[in-house]
Amino acid sequence: SGAATTTPASGATTTTPASGAVDTADTDAGTDPGEESNMTTIAAVVGGCIVVFGLAVAFVARRKMIAQGGGRQNDPGEAHQNDQSRQNDQAEVSLNDQGEAHQNDALSAKPQGVSVEFLVLEFDEALQKEFGDQYTESTTFVELGEMLWGPEGERFEKTRDLFGHVSMPNEKRGGKRGVSLCTAIAKKSARDVSDATLFISWTWRYSVKQFIRTLHQYCHRHRLPTRTTYVWVCFLCNDQFDWLAGGKKDGVEEFGKVVAQIGKVVCVVDHYLAAQALYFGRVWTVYEVHFASRHNIRIDIALMANAKIELDKANFGSVREGMVVDVMEAKASNQEDEDRIKEIVRQQGGGPAMNETVAELFVKMISGMLRTG
Repeated sequence: SGAATTTPASGATTTTPASGAVDTADTDAGTDPGEESNMTTIAAVVGGCIVVFGLAVAFVARRKMIAQGGGRQNDPGEAHQNDQSRQNDQAEVSLNDQGEAHQNDALSAKPQGVSVEFLVLEFDEALQKEFGDQYTESTTFVELGEMLWGPEGERFEKTRDLFGHVSMPNEKRGGKRGVSLCTAIAKKSARDVSDATLFISWTWRYSVKQFIRTLHQYCHRHRLPTRTTYVWVCFLCNDQFDWLAGGKKDGVEEFGKVVAQIGKVVCVVDHYLAAQALYFGRVWTVYEVHFASRHNIRIDIALMANAKIELDKANFGSVREGMVVDVMEAKASNQEDEDRIKEIVRQQGGGPAMNETVAELFVKMISGMLRTG
């Protein structure tokens, strides 16, 4: 990595001697006692230009590598490569007078997502600064939700104003305070929020750090630029002041609209054996895959690192044998959601039919990873 070198926002580099312009007019050798001094100055200026140009080229190459998903694959907590460059880029994005461009909660026509680059370079670090030793490798999104908004039964009695999302007025709720984290991130860094390119199917029971690393590794594996890969993650993109406060939200309908508009689902899975995976024990995730398949929406898989290590020891037979799905036994944190989804399952052919559809999809995707590595 090493230290990064900042070039001017315009991209041009101009080097001027501190003493002003250098006079390079012809002089008569032997008649100008300052000639040797002038030649030394010129050599220094030329050498300086070469060094600056070389550093600028190296800097641009490094930025390009990060944006393409390489470089920081295993260290989402690493310090920002070039804060000034990001500030310059952000300054070029115009906000409205209220600074609420890309407001996912109310204003945007398409679902908005957060860039993977932001999650890798800033989100993880911001959590570390906000919560200190309380935020660890094993901290799950369930626990993070309680740290931000309070435990169930005490929601929003005590909150942490990460990125200003608690204190920001929400137009959709009549100016009341509190917006999604995605909306607050857009105000902080408009370039890091845009039309979502991937809908992420996952569970809040995952480790925050492992989840971020998995998204980064997915981009690296598929050569997706982290800078312009925007993920729709319910924890970040839903207005939790509505969802967790018991607002009358139709989760099934809302989900259907979002995934249809985005057009691609990536399933973040914690183990290739269904019985050992948190993913297949959640009714929402199983239903999301079924819904996407039923509506011909593209589906892909991102295995967490530990699962990939285990998969490398497996074969096709063990993958097929281990993919046993039972949607009617899966759970949701909200009982109304669970009951509603299971009723839809019964109306659409029943549990066994959905189980077979989902299992076959995952056998195909995971077997593909066995072949490609």
